[in-house]
Amino acid sequence: MDFYVRLKELARVRGISIKEMLDQAAINRDTYDTWKKTSRLPRVDQAAALAKVLNVRIEDLLIDEPAPIATEHQFQKASAGDLEERQALMDIISKLNPKDFGFVRSIVLLIVKYFGMRT
Repeated sequence: MDFYVRLKELARVRGISIKEMLDQAAINRDTYDTWKKTSRLPRVDQAAALAKVLNVRIEDLLIDEPAPIATEHQFQKASAGDLEERQALMDIISKLNPKDFGFVRSIVLLIVKYFGMRT
């Protein structure tokens, strides 16, 4: 599934429009349109912002295999520890130097590819 298609589906499931999602993540529509036209993936900071808005893991946005999309009810049942861990990870990512995003993104994709995702 293409990245932009995944974003549309996640936004739909969360009950927000693409515009609302992009506004909340501080990403402009031109960037989204570029992802759609070129099948490119976002920078790490953009992926972190989108994941936070959509309440999903960053790897769920980046992996090119369909992962089950949790309903809002399933998400609300997530443990506080999971949410705290996710927030701590997003906080760390948001503090990275922008020139390191490409490197970090590559590492994350390699880790997920070779070690799989924990659920």
